[in-house]
Amino acid sequence: MKIEQEHSGFKGIKIERVLFLLVCSALLWVPLPAASNRIWSMMGWSGFIFVICLLWSVAYLAGRVQISSIFRRCGWPIFCLAAVQIILLFQCLPGIGWSTDTYATFRVFLLGLAYLGLFLLILQFHSPARIKVLLVIIFASTVFQALYGSMMVLTGLELGFLVPKAFFKGLATGTFVNPNHFAAYLNLGIAIGVAYLMVNVRKLEGSGNMVGRTLTLMMSGSLAWRLAIIVLVVGLVMSSSRMANLAFICALFGAAGAYMLIKRRLVVAWIVLIASILVIDAVVVGARFGMDRLVAEAANAMVDRGTRTSVVEAALPMAVDYFWFGSGAGSFYSTFPLYRGDIVGSDFYYHVHNDYLEFFIELGIFGFLALAAFAGFTIKAAYVACTSSQSNWIQIAGYACFMGILGIAVHSMADFSLRVPAYTATLIAIFAVTYCAAYGGRRKKHLRN
Repeated sequence: MKIEQEHSGFKGIKIERVLFLLVCSALLWVPLPAASNRIWSMMGWSGFIFVICLLWSVAYLAGRVQISSIFRRCGWPIFCLAAVQIILLFQCLPGIGWSTDTYATFRVFLLGLAYLGLFLLILQFHSPARIKVLLVIIFASTVFQALYGSMMVLTGLELGFLVPKAFFKGLATGTFVNPNHFAAYLNLGIAIGVAYLMVNVRKLEGSGNMVGRTLTLMMSGSLAWRLAIIVLVVGLVMSSSRMANLAFICALFGAAGAYMLIKRRLVVAWIVLIASILVIDAVVVGARFGMDRLVAEAANAMVDRGTRTSVVEAALPMAVDYFWFGSGAGSFYSTFPLYRGDIVGSDFYYHVHNDYLEFFIELGIFGFLALAAFAGFTIKAAYVACTSSQSNWIQIAGYACFMGILGIAVHSMADFSLRVPAYTATLIAIFAVTYCAAYGGRRKKHLRN
């Protein structure tokens, strides 16, 4: 009997590893086919997540895997995400009439279920080793995108995902379509890279000269990670995304300052490291690829009175008309023509270019508050992870999460990156990893790696 139980436990671990590898492959695949921002690729990726969830359910019913104890500690965040899906379900149900575009809302509902499924799956894999693997995979994916996007511009090949680019030639887009979304995705990789260096940096011992100590601090952590961050910033600069570059700078300083407050220490090594990232990456690299121009433009990005601001002004009455239950997720493009008036020109707009306003319009006050609450719980989890005295990767997850939240908080003021599956799925994965890092310290013995 004992041998049979041990054999069963071994099979459980093996099945769990297979499911984990499938989740990792989903994260690697989602940015490739045009950032999964086409109906076929969006639904294909969602279907893949549903298959993984089905496999996990079958393994659970067969007694091969168990529900993680972390679910009890993440009840409220799970409830918030589930509440949004319930709202979307009611929006697209026939006869209720909440949505002005039932088909679009149902499509977003399926995608939202996939996000929820991804979140729940990752919560199952909360050992420090798997936290490390997930973060490294996301980081490697962003570095690949930065290399690919930069090389396409430098070589003049200008390929997207296996086909020639139709738009934004001369700008780095990787396998994405829009350079702004590509740059936002790179910012997630930068967040992980900076987190790795910040958590692993150590005050130097000894009495070496100041120049030598400074150079060592600038390369602290790992030369490979340092070079990878430079590659990411090159891609960020070559995207020419003003808001993404502004978000990078705000998140860099904001996360570093918050981390120092959390640790209640002001370590010189941290200050030197952040300064080196800003100076070397943003100025020296930028001098080659045009950051000097982008910084000047970014300073005016928040007060730009261009077309995007006009769209926001024209869309504000929609927030009033659909205050309680929203117009329906994904319905903005079909509803906005009724409100555009003379403020906006003749161009067609799929999105508001302001995620805050668009979520409020489409989800209503209840859906918007559910998402805001989820963000609040995630910030708390990031704080708990940063204060952990366990594995460095637990602190790295918390720091990367907080920097990622700061970055998207800025970027969402003038863009709609959260509408792109590749970005949102990766962000959800980082959030889930952060909850694993904050609350997943205890695991049953037979599930350890």
